[in-house]
Amino acid sequence: MNMIKAAIFDLDSTLINTQKIKERIFDFIKDFSGFDNADTAKLYKAARSRGGEITFSLNSLEAQLRARVKDFNRRRWTDFVDRFDREDGSLIIAGAIELINFLKAKKIPIYILTLGVAAWQESKLRYSGLDKILGESGENIKFTTEERTERGKVKEIKEILRELKLKNCADIIFFNDRPDETRAILAAFPELRVIVRREKKDKRHSDRDFEELKRNQQVIKVAVDLNLIKEITELL
Repeated sequence: MNMIKAAIFDLDSTLINTQKIKERIFDFIKDFSGFDNADTAKLYKAARSRGGEITFSLNSLEAQLRARVKDFNRRRWTDFVDRFDREDGSLIIAGAIELINFLKAKKIPIYILTLGVAAWQESKLRYSGLDKILGESGENIKFTTEERTERGKVKEIKEILRELKLKNCADIIFFNDRPDETRAILAAFPELRVIVRREKKDKRHSDRDFEELKRNQQVIKVAVDLNLIKEITELL
C-alpha cells in the first residue's frame, strides 16, 4: 500500500514556467502601449489584484489597457489573445510530465491547488499542454483567488482532506514554489511533507528564504526542477 495518499501541486512556477508567461505579457504591454518598465508594472499590478484578491485574467488586462491606452488596437489585442490557443510544451517544468505519469501509474490521486482566476489558470493549463498530461487528474483542480494563504490555500487543503476522508496531511506530499506561502501552509499542517521548486528568475525570494525552509524536517528537498521520482519512490 502506498504511503502517499495524495500529491498536491501548486501550478504557477511549480508545474509551469509562469515567469516566461509573465515576461511575454510584460513585453506585449510595453509594445502595445509604449509604456516604460515602471508604467508597465503599474498596469500589470492593477490588472493582477485588488484588495487581497487575485483578479488577473485576459479580460482584466484588456480593461486596464483600454482605460490607459489612448488608441486601443483591437487587431493587435486579438492576435495576442490568440497566442494562448497555440500549445507551448516548453512551458512545462522539466520532470513534471514524468513525475505526474509516475504518480498516476501508482494510482496516487493528484490535486492541483492554484491561486488565480479559474478561467486564466485553466487557460495556462491548456497553453502549456499540461491539461492533456493530467487527463482525469485535471478534474481535481482547486482554485482560490484569496491571496492570504490562511484564507485561501489552507482552506482548500482542508477541503481536499475531507474529500479523501483523511484526518490530517501525514500521508500527503505537497509541491510548491513560494517559501512564504509554504511556511504558512506548514504552520497549518505541520505533518505535511513538502518539496519546494525554486525558480531562479523569481527575485521575490532570497537564498536565505530557501535555506530556512531546508531546516524544516518536513521539507524533503528544494529543487530547481521536478526530476524527483527517486525521492518520491523512497516515500512509498
